[in-house]
Amino acid sequence: MSWAIWITGPPGSGKSGVARAVAAELLAHDAIVVVLELDVIRKTLTPTPTYSDTERDIVDRTLVYMASLLTESGVPVLIDAPVENAASAARSILPVALGLARAAGRRRGAAASWAMWITGLPGSGKTTLAASVAQRLMASGVPVSLLDVAELRRFVVPAGFAGAPAEEIVHRALVCAAKILTDAGVPVIIDATAPRRRWRQMARDLIAHYAEVQLVCPFEICNERERAVRWNLSFYAHGARPKTLASDGPDIVLDYELSLDPDLTVHTNVRDVSSAAEEILQLAHRLHRAATGSTASGAR
Repeated sequence: MSWAIWITGPPGSGKSGVARAVAAELLAHDAIVVVLELDVIRKTLTPTPTYSDTERDIVDRTLVYMASLLTESGVPVLIDAPVENAASAARSILPVALGLARAAGRRRGAAASWAMWITGLPGSGKTTLAASVAQRLMASGVPVSLLDVAELRRFVVPAGFAGAPAEEIVHRALVCAAKILTDAGVPVIIDATAPRRRWRQMARDLIAHYAEVQLVCPFEICNERERAVRWNLSFYAHGARPKTLASDGPDIVLDYELSLDPDLTVHTNVRDVSSAAEEILQLAHRLHRAATGSTASGAR
């Protein structure tokens, strides 16, 4: 069980200050909480903003998406706050937040702050392997949040907004969501092609315990698999069915940039799902141990 409080107000009403004050009081009561600040998120998503209606809509949708991810992972959220003096506003909000925190029952503990990005051409097996690794981690007692770029894109991007600007914001939102989750102690597996290398590097720069898994598969095989899965012509090559079917045909990427220094490379045209997932799982466990400080060795 988790919770979220979103108290809104006009620009300049002291929202961020009040949210920080409430968070500080909650932490003093040993209650975990994450503050989502719209202005901070906006700077990450749109470093050179246009302030168009579409852009504002995307930023707001991203804020809601991140709050949803956190609460689904059991992490309470504070989103901004009203017009008032920060101290008095915090005092008025605190009883509500404390009541929610006690009901949720979550307290601060050892954080497992790490992220793994599984990348590769469409059809290389990212979604199958990401889901398999996530399931095995959760079965072993390691809670993990699986971030699917397609799901984020559907939620965040309004109809009609496409092309390079949309993809830039989508991938910045993906990295921002991974950063916020890991800061809250939630391990993350990212399932995204992310053809631009700089997007994956952004995650490495922001997240302390991070690993990138590069899936390698000949373009012709990936293309055939992707068409079969998206158009439901057959089972996936390794026997797993897709979660959803795209209505606009297969996802084809012609200008994908391979990782220059991946933490793990898996050739999915010659490896079966089970052995590939096991190798990725071992890397995830090393990341988890490094993040929790349970061993001196870990990810790079």
